[in-house]
Amino acid sequence: FARAAAYRQQCHPLVLHVESRGRVLSYLQDLIAFSLQRLRLSVTFDQLPVLARHGLVTLAIDGFDELGDPNGYELAWSQVNETIGEIRGAGTLILAGRETFIGLDRLRSALKVLKKRDVVHGLTLRPPSPKVAGDWLQNKGWSKADVEQAGPLLDADSYALRPFFLGRLAEPDVAKPLRESAGTSLLSILVDLMVERESRKFGDVVDRVLGAEQRLQYAHRFLREAAKYMADDQTDIIGETPLTWMVDMAVPEDLDPETISLLKNRAGVMAFLANDDLPGYRRFAHSQLFNYFLSAAAIEAVGGGEIPKFVRRNIFSADFLAVFVEVIRNVASVDPNQILMFFDGAQHWLKSYQSIDRGARNLGSWIIATLPTMADVRARDDGLRIGPMEVDETILRGTSPRTVLRGALVNQLDIRGADLRELTFEDSILTTVIADEGTRVSPSFPDPQTLRRPSSGSSQDGDERDPSSIGEWLDAHGRVVSTDKAAPDPASRHGRMLRLVERACRNSSFWIRESAEGTVDKFVKDPLWPEVLGLLRDHDFIREGNLSASGRKSRFVHIRQSGELLANDPKDRKVGQFYEALADAAR
Repeated sequence: FARAAAYRQQCHPLVLHVESRGRVLSYLQDLIAFSLQRLRLSVTFDQLPVLARHGLVTLAIDGFDELGDPNGYELAWSQVNETIGEIRGAGTLILAGRETFIGLDRLRSALKVLKKRDVVHGLTLRPPSPKVAGDWLQNKGWSKADVEQAGPLLDADSYALRPFFLGRLAEPDVAKPLRESAGTSLLSILVDLMVERESRKFGDVVDRVLGAEQRLQYAHRFLREAAKYMADDQTDIIGETPLTWMVDMAVPEDLDPETISLLKNRAGVMAFLANDDLPGYRRFAHSQLFNYFLSAAAIEAVGGGEIPKFVRRNIFSADFLAVFVEVIRNVASVDPNQILMFFDGAQHWLKSYQSIDRGARNLGSWIIATLPTMADVRARDDGLRIGPMEVDETILRGTSPRTVLRGALVNQLDIRGADLRELTFEDSILTTVIADEGTRVSPSFPDPQTLRRPSSGSSQDGDERDPSSIGEWLDAHGRVVSTDKAAPDPASRHGRMLRLVERACRNSSFWIRESAEGTVDKFVKDPLWPEVLGLLRDHDFIREGNLSASGRKSRFVHIRQSGELLANDPKDRKVGQFYEALADAAR
């Protein structure tokens, strides 16, 4: 709108913002038409290429990585190829999406219509640095002591550095409860804090009928039902009337009509929801909040023996999967049995699935993503067998338990920072693998067609397609077992201490309970853990705090520079000194 108002003076092309809005792509023209309709414009979708071709309109497709169809992303790429041909001239096309999907290498290989004279640029958006975020929070009312004590909450790559969540931290009275809360992940801490604040805004009448815990349960269930409704409809908005239906589904049984009516009046103003451009509609204030509550809904439904419509018809992006893993860990810390029910339910459905929709692919993706958590919630360690399965995309974070993955076809597997040395592959095919220096693979790890190693601070993918180079990198990261006499025996005291360091660094929990009491992380129960923790403390690799967990204060630690510890770069003197001290202690 600002560009339109200033067009006579500046002559900058107008920008049409095209969003996926949760839909599976049928035709790109449909999304363009919908965007034009929302703006109440008389321009039609078939006129837009002409305007773009002459440099009058820039077409910006947001969330391009979410525009998959039941057969993957071929249709999306082919339609972009067609669009480029239609706007070639003075036209500009902007594709926005996650870097691992839409990097320059991927663009050049997928867009066959590109010519030498076409100009292609890549831009990677980074969150603010911890210092910039801390200074900003101080300008918003945080004290210097608040910023210092927040400590790891503002570490690099923390959720708290994302603009939306940073804005939530700046709200009054957030610093102290956030700093003193413990959770399995920072996202869970932020969500729990927001839910708790929201549960105190229903009013005295509701408070007298529903206790504090009941209000928390209602808020969580209401938001899960709203996310599920949107996903079932393949949209990211919900109308006012369906929102009132969600209240009926979320309230306790036999709740009196007056209280239900009060809750319905507040349904549209929940802090997690924001007004949409369409009058009378709401959307989640941030996609990560939507993913969080949709993940919780999926875990509950599959564990209860149900395959919801959104599981059968949607494609789930890496953004969703990253949040899904965090929610799995959060649920495991509260109710490990629910994760066991989810995993067993997903396995059962996968083995008996007959439909040709997307359900089996999604279940397979979630089963693989849940493996690291199963290492902690299962009482026995007799190994797992999963597969066969076909998966579009999945991720593995942390340490995999002893597992055999048989007959799997995975198009994209993200294993950055993961330890897969206990994961055996049988008759499995991997198309694209995303890895980093913290990745460790097993001897049976198959060669993928593409190895992608995204480099920090660069918009380049770092794709490797040469089979010999891929094999050499995988061999160096665990596929060939080291025969170096200096390498410690994994069963020795030194080997066990090294594994504990790695488990702690790969642990997806933001805070780790210092003692074994009441923790889901089995490595904390190892008798060598206190000694390893002491060494990490002596070399300044942890932050500590007395935080609230399960209603009482406990001692927690946060691993600092976990990526550097896993990479163990010979040039990093601080890391080298730590491992030297560890070896001395092991002797």
